[in-house]
Amino acid sequence: MSRYSRQKFQLDEWFLWQRDDSPAFYRARFDRATGKFQRASLGTDEFDEAKRLLEEWWLQTRTVRQEVGAQASLADILRRYYDNHAQHLPSASGNRDALNKWLNYWEQSSIADLSIERQDAFVVHLQQLGLKASTIQRTLNIGKAAIGRAFKRGELAAMPFVVSVTVKGHPPKGRPLEVAELTRLYDASAPHVRAFIRWMLGTAARPEAILQLRSEQVEWEHGIIRLNPEGREQNKKHRPVVRLPSTLAGEPFEGWLVTHKGEPAENIKTAWRAAVRRSGLTGAVRPYSLRHTAARWMRLHGVPAEEVAQQLGHRTLGMTGVYTEYDPEYLKAA
Repeated sequence: MSRYSRQKFQLDEWFLWQRDDSPAFYRARFDRATGKFQRASLGTDEFDEAKRLLEEWWLQTRTVRQEVGAQASLADILRRYYDNHAQHLPSASGNRDALNKWLNYWEQSSIADLSIERQDAFVVHLQQLGLKASTIQRTLNIGKAAIGRAFKRGELAAMPFVVSVTVKGHPPKGRPLEVAELTRLYDASAPHVRAFIRWMLGTAARPEAILQLRSEQVEWEHGIIRLNPEGREQNKKHRPVVRLPSTLAGEPFEGWLVTHKGEPAENIKTAWRAAVRRSGLTGAVRPYSLRHTAARWMRLHGVPAEEVAQQLGHRTLGMTGVYTEYDPEYLKAA
C-alpha cells in the first residue's frame, strides 16, 4: 500500500498515482470487489501530461447515463462526439473546426448554461470572428448534433433547445460555363484534369465523387456508373447510380480514374487553378462549375426537372426504385 501512497489528481474513482521510488505516473483505482488496486502506467513523469492522459482516457471510457443540467459537461459531450463519431466522417476537418469554436467559447460550461441569452451571445461571438451566416449555422448544427447524439444514446436526460440563424440563399460553388469557355479550359488543362473534366460533364457528379471513382464502380456491359463506392455510407450529398454516356464508354480504365504521376489525385486544386489561369477565364470558375454546366445543359435540352434532380443525386428512390437503373429508359434523356 505504501508503494502507491501519493495521490495527485482524481476523476471519479480513478486517481493519478506515483510510486515512492519512481517519478512515473499511473492511473489507478481501488477495486472494492477484489480489495486490490488496479493500475496502469501513463508513460510520463510530467504531472500536466499525466493529467491530460488520464482525462482523455476517462472521457473515452466512462459510462454516462441520464445526466441532467449542471451534471452534464458540454465539453465532454463535444469531445465524445468527435472521438466516437465526427472524426470518422468525410467532413471530419470541418467538424473539428466547428467543435473547437464551441469548446473555445463555452469552456467549462454545462448543459444548464445553454440559455437562449448565452446562445445568442455565442452567435454574436461567431459573427465577430467574421463568419458568414451559413458557416455560423453549420457550426450551430454540429454542436446540436453532438448534443442530440448524447441524448439519443441516453447520456442526457433531456435535449436542450439550440438556436439557429437565418441563412439567405447563396450562389452555387462555381458558375456554369459556355462551350467556348470549356474548350479553352480543357485545352489549358493537364491530362489528369482533362479526364476529370470529361467525367464531370458526362455524369454531373460532385467533384469528390469523380476524384474517388474507381473502375469497379463502372458496369461497362450495362452502361452504369455507381458513383457511391461499396462500403461508403450515403449521406446528405447523395451519390446516385447514373448512366454511362456513350462518349465515355470508350474510355475503359483500371483502378483510379484520376491519377497524376502514377498516384490517385486526392485533389486537383493546384492544377485546376493553373488551367483557369492559362485559359484566361475570369469569375468563379471552379470544379463545381462543371456540375452546374451539365445541369444547365440538361434543362436547356428539355430534361424533366425530376430526372435532373435524380441525375444530380438530389433525391433517392424508395424500394420500388431497386434495379430501376437497368430500365432502358433510365436517365436516358439526361
